[in-house]
Amino acid sequence: MKNILILTDFSDNAWNAIEYGITFFKKTKCTFHIIHINPIASFSDGEVAMYASQEIFRENLIEESLEKLQKLLEKIERLPLNTQHTFYTSAFYGFFTDYIKEEVKDKNVYFLLWKQKVQVA
Repeated sequence: MKNILILTDFSDNAWNAIEYGITFFKKTKCTFHIIHINPIASFSDGEVAMYASQEIFRENLIEESLEKLQKLLEKIERLPLNTQHTFYTSAFYGFFTDYIKEEVKDKNVYFLLWKQKVQVA
């Protein structure tokens, strides 16, 4: 069985990556791990009117991401699926590359999918 890691930012491009992965592995028994990583934000614009604890901020971001991931799973379920496909979701808050490395190692990832929109100046 193959473990496929799909990164999402909930954009149309990310949805395209999910559809591509499901189609590409349509005849293969595999587990899709769909993850969203909330990056640590750096604030540099001086004064902030209200401060929230880092833990509350993190929990709110994770909760919001988990809700979006649940809606994404519901959208995936409307696709024609292989019954040998399994889907798991995770949401994180932290450094992007650290979580990617950790997930690839922990889940013995076979294939990584991520489509990013690139704008040319």
